[in-house]
Amino acid sequence: GEDASSERSPEESPEKKDGLAQIAPDLTVIQFIKVFPRVMLRTLRHPIFLLVVLSQVCMSSMVAGMATFLPKFLERQFSVTASYANLLIGCLTIPLAIVGIVVGGILVKRLRLGPMHCGTLCLLGALFCLLLSTPLFFMGCSTHQIAGINHQPGLHGALLLPVFYTNCSCVVGGGPVPAGSCDSACSHLVLPFMILVSLGAALASVTHTPSFMLILRGVKKEDKTLAVGIQFMLLRVLAWMPSPVIHGSAIDTTCVYWAQSCGRRAVCHYYDHDLLRNRFIGLQFFFKTGSLACFALILAILRQQDKEEGTKATIPNSGLQQQLLASGAKKEPEESRV
Repeated sequence: GEDASSERSPEESPEKKDGLAQIAPDLTVIQFIKVFPRVMLRTLRHPIFLLVVLSQVCMSSMVAGMATFLPKFLERQFSVTASYANLLIGCLTIPLAIVGIVVGGILVKRLRLGPMHCGTLCLLGALFCLLLSTPLFFMGCSTHQIAGINHQPGLHGALLLPVFYTNCSCVVGGGPVPAGSCDSACSHLVLPFMILVSLGAALASVTHTPSFMLILRGVKKEDKTLAVGIQFMLLRVLAWMPSPVIHGSAIDTTCVYWAQSCGRRAVCHYYDHDLLRNRFIGLQFFFKTGSLACFALILAILRQQDKEEGTKATIPNSGLQQQLLASGAKKEPEESRV
């Protein structure tokens, strides 16, 4: 018995070493630290996992930028109040995004979607989300005409202040003059704009559950927990942290007039609305396109894997048929002899 166990131990040692990288509950802290880089590298080298995470990074970057700056965008673009902008987001965008997540989960469960169908569902959701964002480039208001201001981003505030009050006239009839900018003539477009944004958010949310299932079904069973942890770590680092900075920098480049405080640039009073709309929606369009490209690559890889599995399945069957034919040919001479 001892000899047998000693003979088996060299053969089992590679499996145990590999098991250290796979079975985390049986590891000590030191053992886990030693094998963690190897397991992480193995997980990141998985093509499906890597592409799904990249697609989710693109989607999360879009959501992070929208959640941070959409209220401000609506205020500046359509001249609506902050309370009304947040009301539209709370009543339309967030509920439809929740509905999209639920619908995606129901489709995966009820239809028992496999990896191929999950990839197809993600691709369709990202595609229609991208298509719905195209009309947003043309739905907006033009920049307010202010006397003496040319719509050139980067103008210094000192050059603008003397021309704010040119060609003034008295108010006829003694009516009141409210403070602030003039009302926009296209504020009615804010509701159709928000409907398209909310529908796009719902379609993007449909991809949440099937993309998560692609990760769980793609990686090895023993690597699933670590894969989910790496996924959320990358989402925080690559999407939720840099995306608001990128969107904020893009919005600042569209400013027409910067207020000055103690000789330093403070807040932006006026934006070039066309430039603001093109850059804000353009960033959203860029991230949606990246997500769509990742899902297209995932679907191509899944189809290639299915073809390879199909060829592997046909080769043993053809070999079995040849063996049966050969055995049948041998039996025929024996029967003729009898």
